[in-house]
Amino acid sequence: MEFLLRSMRSDRIKPNCVRLCSLVRAYRKARKVEKILGVLHFIENADVMLDIIFFNCLVDAYGKMGCFVEMKGVLARDDGGKRL
Repeated sequence: MEFLLRSMRSDRIKPNCVRLCSLVRAYRKARKVEKILGVLHFIENADVMLDIIFFNCLVDAYGKMGCFVEMKGVLARDDGGKRL
C-alpha cells in the first residue's frame, strides 16, 4: 500500500479523498494503527484537501480498532475538517 503512495508521488499524481479513505480502510482491516498515522503524515506533506467522508472513515477506523483517544482527537477538531 505504501508502494501506491510512493508511485503516485513519483508520477506527480495527487491522491484524492477516495483513495486515502481506501487506504485507511485497508489499514483498519489489517489493524495497523501506525500505518494510518503514516497516511495522515502523508496528507500533511501533500497539501490534500479533505472532506467529511474522510474524517468519518478515520473515526470509524479508530473506533473499530479501539483507539478511542485518537478517535476523540478527530472528533474534537474545530476547523471544519479542511486540514489535518
